[in-house]
Amino acid sequence: MQELIQDIKESLEYFVDEASLNYAIKRYPTKLELLRVATANLKTVFREIKVFTKNYHPSQKLELVKAFVDENVFELQQLAFAYLATDKRLRDSLTLEDIDELSQNLDNWLAVDYYAINVVGIAWREQKLSTEKIKDYLNSGDVWLRRLAISATIALNKKTKGGTGSASRTLEICSAVVEDHREEISKALTNALYELAKADKIAVVEFFEKNRGRLSHLTVKELQKKLNLA
Repeated sequence: MQELIQDIKESLEYFVDEASLNYAIKRYPTKLELLRVATANLKTVFREIKVFTKNYHPSQKLELVKAFVDENVFELQQLAFAYLATDKRLRDSLTLEDIDELSQNLDNWLAVDYYAINVVGIAWREQKLSTEKIKDYLNSGDVWLRRLAISATIALNKKTKGGTGSASRTLEICSAVVEDHREEISKALTNALYELAKADKIAVVEFFEKNRGRLSHLTVKELQKKLNLA
């Protein structure tokens, strides 16, 4: 497996692009190693990986995904999450321990939201993760795990992810962070409420009016603009 990982890293290094590094540092700073690969080229490598591993057993695929995450390389982490997002059988095989293990090194909004929406949120919706587990993330002292919990609600409500709408669960999580005005949380809260509004705008408007005085200025401003609220 390590030989395969090395081959993939070499493939990524072929696409090194200084402009991509500058963009990444500005948009989603991370402590992970950045190989400076543009998104389009990362997708090219991902397609090659999918072809090469199409006959892998789910256990082999999981080993590969975990190996990606263990490398502490941003692009490999993205490949791991993309693999999970596009392989339902693999995603369905994940245990709670697997989900926790794969959530290590979440330290930027792009990785957090991708993992939250495509893995954690779907597992929650399908009752493989409990609401109590989501609350554990929410009660963490780690701002990124708190964001993970909020962003996971998007999978409950986003039609393209199989969501049908769950105002009760979404608002239960959102209610717990209305007074956390850190940018990482405020933006996630805004995104979660905006997605729920597509399924249940009345519930979001009521939540907004009830909590307007406690929400961050950023969240109030963005929701007013996106939902045409006074």
